[in-house]
Order: sequence, then C-alpha cells, then structure tokens
Amino acid sequence: MSTVAFIHGFLGPIVFAFAVLRVVWTGYRMLAGRDLPAARMLGGLTIGLFDLQALLGIALLATVGTATVSWRHPVLMLAAAVLAHMGVAAGRRAEGRPAAPFVLALISAVLVGVAYPAP
Repeated sequence: MSTVAFIHGFLGPIVFAFAVLRVVWTGYRMLAGRDLPAARMLGGLTIGLFDLQALLGIALLATVGTATVSWRHPVLMLAAAVLAHMGVAAGRRAEGRPAAPFVLALISAVLVGVAYPAP
C-alpha cells in the first residue's frame, strides 16, 4: 500500500466525523439562531480536510487507476466536497437562510456515508 493510499484511508473516518460535526453545528445555528463556539474554524477545517482528501483521491485515481475502486466512490465524494464548500459559503453570508448551510452539510455528510468505505 502506498503512502498516499494509507493517508487517504486514514483520513476517511476523520472527514466523515467532521462532516457530522458540521451538521450538528449548522443544525444548532438553524434552531437557536446563533453559532456554537468555533463555528468558523470548524467550517475551515472541514473544507481543508475535504480538499486534502479529494486531492489524495485524485492522485490515487491518476496513479493507480479506476481498477481498484468503482466509479461511485469518487463521484459521490467529489459531490460531497462541492456541497460542503457550498454549505460553508452559505453559512458565511449574513443574509443567507439559516437552513441552507444545514441542508447542504446534511446532504454532504450523507454522501460521505454512502460512499465510504470505498466499494
């Protein structure tokens, strides 16, 4: 197993955990009307982890190819990363609806759960 594959596999559960935390944080904001502590930092960490994981996954696809993983995993994970980006951006807009970041975070977390572990 290559180092890239090991790191990608190691980060998978961590990305999922941060996606779930983001759902909790945005859900609290939607219901209470205020942010939990470190909400901005959590959004940044979540996006950073999604981006790193996507970069490692693309590197694996480029070097190993698609023979080791079905098409469903990279497609769903890239969609989850895009939705996570959209959710964080929507949460940073003051005039945005509070439900939008929650819904985007929830869909992103569900996609990560469906795509992980790689089939």
